[in-house]
Order: sequence, then structure tokens, then C-alpha cells
Amino acid sequence: MAKKPIEIHVPEGRQAAYEKVPVDRLQEAFGVSDVALLQQKINEIAELLWVHEDASEAATHARIVRALELYESLEPADGAEGMLAMQMVGTHDAALECLKRAALSKQMGWMAPAPRRRNAP
Repeated sequence: MAKKPIEIHVPEGRQAAYEKVPVDRLQEAFGVSDVALLQQKINEIAELLWVHEDASEAATHARIVRALELYESLEPADGAEGMLAMQMVGTHDAALECLKRAALSKQMGWMAPAPRRRNAP
């Protein structure tokens, strides 16, 4: 039986990401009852994400909350699925970051074809 999707509402304010989502909803999504273990899992996911050093606190928290939503949407049923879901979240974030960087015009210079020499041996 599939888990009922958890709707996560993020209220306005300058709170830590784990404070923006109700603890009971996160405990249900992660399948843990211990708050310390819940905090550890949230930190593990947050550490997977690359955030620019100049990013605002709100932008950082939004990325963490989005990663938590993505993890929850995968609905891992046990420890192995939880590890794979965490890897999927990290890989997804890294892939998108690489695609963003590749699309920057300043990054495209290395892709220009090398000049060809005439009469090369």
C-alpha cells in the first residue's frame, strides 16, 4: 500500500529548514520517531546539496526543503531504499547544477573545436 503523499507547507520566516516543515510530517516521511535521528537524516540530505556561498539563507532553505520533498516523494520503504533515495536526490541536484554551469556562455569556450592544420602529417 502506497503511503499517503505528505503535503509540505513552508511558512514564511527565517527558520532553519527543519523548522519550516512540521516535525511530525518529517517523522512520518522518514519513518523515524527520534528527533535526533530525524535531524541527522535532514543534515545528510542538506550536505548533499551544493549551494553557492553568496546564496541567501532563504534560497538555501528552499533548496533543502525541495530536496526533502523529493526524498519524501520517492517513498523509501526500508533502509536500502532510503539510501538509494538519498543518492537519487544528491545525484539529481548535482546533475542539474552541472547542466546549469554547462549552459553558461562563459563555460562554452572549452567546447570550441581545435583549429585544424592544413597538410598535417
